[in-house]
Amino acid sequence: MPRSPHPRISWRLVCALSIALFAGASRLPVAAQADPFASGERWAFDAPAALPWIPRSLTFTGAGEFVWVGRSGSHPGFALHAAGELEAPDAALLVSDLPQAAFGVVQVAAARDAVALYGLWQEAWPDVLRRRTRVVRMDPAAPGFTPAWTFDPGLLTNGTALVACSGDGAGLYVAVFDDLVREVRIDRLEPATGAVLWTQRLGANGLRRLVVSEDGARVAVGAGSWLWLLDGADGANLLNEIRLGALEGLALDAAGTTLAVSEFESTSIYVDDGTGYTKVHELADPNGEWVLRTALDATGATLALLSWDPVSGSGIGVRVYDTANWQLLNEEQQRGGVSSLQNYPVELRVSDDGARIAAAFWGTGDGRPEVLLLERGQPGARLEPNLAGSPYALDLDRGGTRLAVGTKDLHANLFATDGTVRLFDTGERELQWIGPTRPGGTLELRLAAPGATAALFLMGFPRPTPLIFGSLGELWLEPARGHIVRPAALVGARAACTVGIAPDLSLVGLPLIAQALTWAGAWQLVPSLARPVVY
Repeated sequence: MPRSPHPRISWRLVCALSIALFAGASRLPVAAQADPFASGERWAFDAPAALPWIPRSLTFTGAGEFVWVGRSGSHPGFALHAAGELEAPDAALLVSDLPQAAFGVVQVAAARDAVALYGLWQEAWPDVLRRRTRVVRMDPAAPGFTPAWTFDPGLLTNGTALVACSGDGAGLYVAVFDDLVREVRIDRLEPATGAVLWTQRLGANGLRRLVVSEDGARVAVGAGSWLWLLDGADGANLLNEIRLGALEGLALDAAGTTLAVSEFESTSIYVDDGTGYTKVHELADPNGEWVLRTALDATGATLALLSWDPVSGSGIGVRVYDTANWQLLNEEQQRGGVSSLQNYPVELRVSDDGARIAAAFWGTGDGRPEVLLLERGQPGARLEPNLAGSPYALDLDRGGTRLAVGTKDLHANLFATDGTVRLFDTGERELQWIGPTRPGGTLELRLAAPGATAALFLMGFPRPTPLIFGSLGELWLEPARGHIVRPAALVGARAACTVGIAPDLSLVGLPLIAQALTWAGAWQLVPSLARPVVY
């Protein structure tokens, strides 16, 4: 047992010096705000009535600490939100408006970090019969949040365009369907400059999905009813098949060695055995529904499927399988009535470890949920929000604790021009950053430490790999660089810390990391990490 409220710890971090980044630090009592450790909706950001938009594309970035949003409609643009805010934000963290000539779905893609932010839109050019595609890398550190570069594939087409980025940020791909010659042009871009690394033209009769492995080494394209799997290094064809229907469901595991492909009521699994991709299994939907969304976890051990009943137009099914033995782990169904509005799959996500599965669909408009967050192998749902309108976009953070949902403010079958970005949190992370953090502002942290009698907050710069300190745990903070350590006053097993940030604009875009140490008979690093970025 400790002999004092803050026991001694023989560790060099305690002797570290504060850095110029942090203007000062003070401990705060636990604030009387919304509870960051409660489960449910954390905040909702609505489009203003005077400048309506609908969030039709979004993704987590910055280790789940930010939501990168594409706004579509009459006032298109991009926006970056801090996921950890406890109340509805007055404004997005960063905003970039697009010309009103931009139409269709404004798309976004991002790497794991909160620096590589990409967007895509199309605009009429040279007239309303054709359109050109523009891709940008947005620079959060640039004054006015301006693009670092802009890329135009050079096609004038009435076809779809998609953008996708690998989690490590190394693989950036742009695909455009050229309806005149019935091909998909796919470019791999150099993320830092936008330069074209290679270009491929693929036989196609449409473009539905573009999926990239975690390291960018594999890219799968659902080109209408054509399936293409390419080597990210040079664009070489690794697998090509012509299927019976349009390929809506397409998924790769993190290594790109497992590929899941869905069409109509069946799903095929391909595995790279070292000599090429071989089909190893096929699943039929037990209800004869069309499988329109497909997802895999990082290892390929968990497969999730989201299906739709084309006869009723309102039936939805979510099924989760263990790919080792093809055991059905979860099954959720939503069936519409005579007066139900049309239901339709929107998106499906699986956490890296396969423990959480998130599904979004239009809903039946009768008070039942439009979003489900499931736990692998457990009945029922962890979260099941009933939304005012239909989801158009969804993402699940890698740990499966946060859900971001872009919704239209009415059902998809009803006319509306505005929408809302919503953030849901399961409240499970012991350490939470209450963003945003700005130059001249503060970095706020909250800690839940049941059973602990003492705690320390650690803040500094992140390491690419952790330092292992035996039973103490993994340290992701770089001790060799400047950092600070602050003791925490535990009140009801909760602690809070606020650190001042120097009013220096050169800090914009700077990634930080925070960890916590707790004492409950021994010192231990809390597993949860917070990864703030100064914006």
